[in-house]
Amino acid sequence: MKNALSVGLLLSVSLCRGADFKQVEAIYQSILSSNDDSSIPSVKELRSQGMEDSIKALTSAEIQALLPLAKQCWQSPRKGVRTEGLSLMLGISLRPDSTKLLEPYLDDLATLLTSPEESVRKPVVYLLGATNPTASPKAPRLPCRPSRRQEQLRGRVWHDCGRNPSPSPSRSRDGSSGVGGRTAASRV
Repeated sequence: MKNALSVGLLLSVSLCRGADFKQVEAIYQSILSSNDDSSIPSVKELRSQGMEDSIKALTSAEIQALLPLAKQCWQSPRKGVRTEGLSLMLGISLRPDSTKLLEPYLDDLATLLTSPEESVRKPVVYLLGATNPTASPKAPRLPCRPSRRQEQLRGRVWHDCGRNPSPSPSRSRDGSSGVGGRTAASRV
């Protein structure tokens, strides 16, 4: 209960006016030290209170100092803590310098692609291919012959494994082969 109150107080005081580095760091340290997931603020709560703007306003050096905290969060066995770590990474990926900042963590993130939880895999797929100004050439590629579900996800988030859409040899529900001018992305 005490952790829930301290996290809530940190959020209400610091994020209403835009958090600085120490405040963002304190929020993620309290998330890591919380006893249970019920005391962790939801991604929506963090987003609604300006966390993304705060992350954009931090310097590259401050972001580099936050990244080990994010890694500790996404490596946690607790779902709520993992979610918050990935949320921080997603916020960082929106920065114009995110490719440079996140490159050292791409291999570690790629290990999460085998997670049984879709709520972990989806953000990781996005992070591997959506950094700015361009996706990192060091990012591991997804298999380029995906299942139908992976193809839909790829079309939305990964943008065709970094390649132009091409006809898919898989058959659609109506039995057509998917060739004849229709690309994999147009069937999504």
